Formats: sequence, C-alpha cells, structure tokens
Amino acid sequence: MSNASHATETIPEPEAKRLRGPESRGDGWAVYPRGDGRHELVVRLDKGVRDTTRIPSKYGTDDERARFAKGAAAAIKADSLAEKKSGPAASALDPVRTTFGDVADLWTSGEIAKKFPDNVRAKKDASDDVSRVAVLKQSIGAVPVRAFTLEHARRAMGALPERCKTAATRRQYAQVIARVLSLACFPLQVIERSPLPRGFLPKPSTPKAKVFLYPSEDAELLSCSDVPLSFRMLYGVLDREGMREGEALALRWRDVDLQRGMVSLDENKTDEPRAWALDAGVARALTAWKKIHPKGGDPDARVFVEENGGQFEDTHFARLFREHLKKAKVDRRELYERTANRIPIRVHDLRATFVTVSLANGKTEAWVTDRTGHKSSQMIYTYKRAARQVAELALGSLEPLDRAIPELAEHLPKPPSGGSPDRDPGTPKKPVAGPVAAPADVRDGSFTFAESESSREDGRTADDHDRPHAILGSAAERRGGSSPPPCTSQELAPTLPERRPASSGTLGAHPTRPTSR
Repeated sequence: MSNASHATETIPEPEAKRLRGPESRGDGWAVYPRGDGRHELVVRLDKGVRDTTRIPSKYGTDDERARFAKGAAAAIKADSLAEKKSGPAASALDPVRTTFGDVADLWTSGEIAKKFPDNVRAKKDASDDVSRVAVLKQSIGAVPVRAFTLEHARRAMGALPERCKTAATRRQYAQVIARVLSLACFPLQVIERSPLPRGFLPKPSTPKAKVFLYPSEDAELLSCSDVPLSFRMLYGVLDREGMREGEALALRWRDVDLQRGMVSLDENKTDEPRAWALDAGVARALTAWKKIHPKGGDPDARVFVEENGGQFEDTHFARLFREHLKKAKVDRRELYERTANRIPIRVHDLRATFVTVSLANGKTEAWVTDRTGHKSSQMIYTYKRAARQVAELALGSLEPLDRAIPELAEHLPKPPSGGSPDRDPGTPKKPVAGPVAAPADVRDGSFTFAESESSREDGRTADDHDRPHAILGSAAERRGGSSPPPCTSQELAPTLPERRPASSGTLGAHPTRPTSR
C-alpha cells in the first residue's frame, strides 16, 4: 500500500518470527511491543503478506492500543480489498464510486500532493492524520463523496471515542473531515463544493496557561547527575536557543559551525531556512559535547543522541521530561498539575522558557523570532505577560550552558593566561557602566517592558542604556584615546569657549555666520 504510515511487504516466514510475542491480538491483527519502547500493528492480508503500522505514542495503555488496532486493521483490510478490485489513484477517480475513505487515503499517503504539487503541500509527518482518518473511516469511510451531507459529518463527530472529549481534540477531527471534503472539491474535482457550512468546526478552546522553567529550576535540572547527560544537553540547548524539539532532534553536526558559533536550519516546520549566532555558552558546550559524542567526527551524525549513540525516541517524551525534573528536585506545583486552564509541562515548553526569559532580559522581538521562526508579533505577544513577571521578580537569566552542566568542564578549552572563562578571548567588556536597565513597558506596541528604575545614580535613565551612542562618547574615547566625548550631558560636556557678542546686536548670533535679514 502507498500509505506513508504503513507499508505492505512480502516477507519470508522466518523474518516474521523475529518480533516478540504480541501484546494483544484480534481477527487477523496483532500488536507487538518493540525493543525501543514503541508498538506496531501487524495486519495479515495474505499468506506471507503483512501490513505494518506504527501505533502513535499517545495510545499509552494496552486497552487504548487494542482499540486503535481493531479500527485500523479493519480500515487496512478494506483498503487492501478495494485496491484489488479497482486500485484508486488521484489521476483517475470515479466521481460516482469515490468514497470519503478513498480521498482520505490519497491525502494521507501523499498521492494528492504528488499529483498536484502546486496546490497541495506534502506533509513531513502524516501519522496523526492517519490515526484520525482510521477512526473516522469506521463511521463514514464508505460514504460516497457525492452523497456526503452535513448529517454524515455530525454522525462521525458523534461516534468519536470517549478519549476525544476535549474541544481541541474534537476540532482536530472536524478539521480532517473538512480537509478531505475540500480536497475532493479541489484539486480532485469530484464534487462542486463542500457540504459543510461555515461554522462547522468546533470553536477553539481557551488557551491554557503557559508554563516555563525558572532560571533556578533550569540550573537544578542541568546540574543533576541522576538525569542522563544526553538529555541535559538537549534540554539546555532547547531553552537557550528556542528551536523546536523536532528541529533539535534532526540537527546534524554539519548544520553547526562551532568555529564561528552559528547554526543553520534549512529544514524546519515553516519551510523557511533560518540561521543565527549561537549563545556563547551553548557554542562552548557543544564544542565539549562533540568531543565525547559517540559520532562527533561524522558531519552527518545527529547532534543529539543518547549516550549509547542511538537516536532519541519521542514516545512519552513529555512524561520522561517531568520525571527528570522530579529527579532534580524541581517541585513547583504548576509544572505538574492538570486543570481546566493548565496542562503539565512538556519538552515543547522549553521553547516558551526561551522566549519568556529572553524578553524579560531585554532581548528584542526580532532577536527572538530569528531563532524561534515565529512569523507574527501576535504569537510573541502571548509570552509578554509572563516575561513581565520574570522581570519584576528579578529571576535573572539562564546560566551559560557550559557552566550549567558540570560534566562538560573537563572537556572545555582552557582560557589563555589572564583570560576569563566567562568570556571569549578578545571579546571586549560591555562599555555601559552601572546596572543594566530592566525592559521598559509596552506603550506603543513595541517589545519593551516596565522600567524598574526611573532614574540612575549616574543621572542616566533606562532609555540611555538603549542608546549606547549617548554615553559611549567619541570613537577616540572608545579606543582609549584622549579626544573629548560629544556633548551628551552636563557631566560629560567639555567647557565651551565664551561666545563673542554679535556685532548686529542680535542676542546669541553665531560669530561667523551672518544674521539672516
């Protein structure tokens, strides 16, 4: 079969016996646990022919996997039988016989994207859509698209399993129905228009409270030796660089320029390549990590792997992350509770940690989006309330990664004599004297926050720190020369020569410039 989530293959009988004993079985199907913690559904179609499907990790219990397997096996067998009889293809569909299930399968298998690349974008991972289609096909899979009505869609929504009770989940299933019917309309042109009215999709649920790690909690996690080093490296980079979990797991050494301290992401969720300068502590930590990496010398090797060299598995990653936090004695209640307005912390929330802490410490919105890939200010704005809280509580910033993980110390290059390990050699100190201003308040839609100080001991306001040219003086002064700084304040202004009285009697006229008539 062409479905991206499973593949039909003819195998010799001895190879089939390599799988461990089944966890559960039914009529022509069985669920097998794999050594990597995943589970797969095997459906027997003919003698020596099987269909193998990876079961999504969200089905965490034996009963949930068995229910999924039963419905998916029935859909797979029906597809196999239909292909034997007619073999639907995106290029030759019978408008009368084409069913909802046919169009859905062509979509999730990528066949529509291949046939109409200008109109439909191929999905990198269709596993979630495949599992939802399998559920929907139990109730509406055999309905011809031309006979499909709003009542069929309502019937499918009413037949969703008990686990699909949240508004967000129900909306996802409704979106699948709408997407399949939209594709049947165009580009497949099986129907003239979708039978679903505007407003069919359930309303989006209220956004949950955003949760993130405090800098002190991040330090406790990264210094905890009970958490594997490979996981701590991944966590530390995620909340210091802002990339998505999937982007970090796909990162290879060829994408990281440690000599110049930058990273390039050519393939990502938004399909818009981006590159940026790494945090200095992250660059040093990655340099040390590469020395102990099982395949650090291979440019095609993944940067983040388990300590045995194997790839990270994303099954139950959120649950494992919370277990690691508990091992590190991070016990803040908000990180673990599930309520109507809050969900437990996930690995994805390390991205929220990056945005929140960066904004709180004065980073600009453009600086943040260069790293996260967010496309709108509205998306960044959702983090600003939490960022103001971090700034007001003076929670500080994240510790440099090379110092946060103690095991990296012995692999770090030693600084030159007289150098500081906290700063790269040759990097000048910040020229701004005095305390750094807290971000200023949002008054005109900009990225700044409430000022923590209205004035300074040296007479400068917080805004002065945002304008380095106002306090750095001339280029000669920055070089350590003796030329006087420009007139920026009473304190810094040089003594000016006394002006000569204007000959024309005009008060304050310039001595060398004639007065305008």
